[in-house]
Amino acid sequence: MPKLPVWMWAAIIGLLGLLTLMVVNLVAVLQKPSDEEQIRIALEEMRQASLEGRTGGVLQYISDSIELPSLSPEQELYASSAKSQIARFLRQAKIMRLEFKDVSIRVEGSTAFVECAIEADLSYPALGELSPRFPRVVMEFRREEGKRLLVIPDPVWRVVRFQPIQLSDIRGLPWIGG
Repeated sequence: MPKLPVWMWAAIIGLLGLLTLMVVNLVAVLQKPSDEEQIRIALEEMRQASLEGRTGGVLQYISDSIELPSLSPEQELYASSAKSQIARFLRQAKIMRLEFKDVSIRVEGSTAFVECAIEADLSYPALGELSPRFPRVVMEFRREEGKRLLVIPDPVWRVVRFQPIQLSDIRGLPWIGG
């Protein structure tokens, strides 16, 4: 057997390591839980990241094309993107409690609808302590294409729309009249 130069052994070991990494990631993508379970995991990870003050842990599940409830035309003129507004809010708010209750998930192809109640205790500069309660919220998720290791397709469920449907208890939200 001919003796190989050191650089060739290093290249072979590097390629084997890269191949192993690719196979492990491919298997992980192929063994993902059901769509509904992925969405439940996303909700829990967003909730936990909010409580820990990790903005990026929430934003990874927010689509770049997210739609928030309508602003007035004057507000829209000066508003930044919805995702950057969410990021600014998360950086400035201190969230002490966040609960998703009565979560119902309906998956329709690459779109999913989450209906739930949301309760929170938080503080926000200039507004102080807030305890918003949203008895009925609908979040629309969409399966968006992501990549692992820049080449392995890895679909991710992200929030594309957030709409409070019922606002029966909005204590602590002075701009709405609480």
